[in-house]
Amino acid sequence: MDADTLELVEIEMSELLTEYGFDAEKTPMISGSALCALEDRDSELGEKSIRKLLSAVDEHIVPPSRDLDSPFLLPIEKAFTVPGRGTVAIGTLESGVINKGDTAELVGYGNRLKTAASDVQVCCSNDACDNIQFF
Repeated sequence: MDADTLELVEIEMSELLTEYGFDAEKTPMISGSALCALEDRDSELGEKSIRKLLSAVDEHIVPPSRDLDSPFLLPIEKAFTVPGRGTVAIGTLESGVINKGDTAELVGYGNRLKTAASDVQVCCSNDACDNIQFF
């Protein structure tokens, strides 16, 4: 890609970032080629650019803080029954920690039900890896 095309792409990316409410001035723009990195070609566009990208991610993206001290809270988004397994509740973890075998209390619609987690699975969605399947 020539320098003029690269500059136009960076300008368009800056405009899109601004349009969606991000600070385009503080957002690093890294040019590179994953294909070059995989094929071990052109170290400037290949491996070096990927390392530069990962470094920029580490410096500029703050990982979300998790509230591990509060009680376990998992608003249930879906629930279904699996034959031979029981009821599976799926939701996004808001606070706390739960492990396999821990007791939990289901609260809702004026009812309270004590149960135990026979299994816990973390499922990655497009947004984050905090979707929990609670068996």
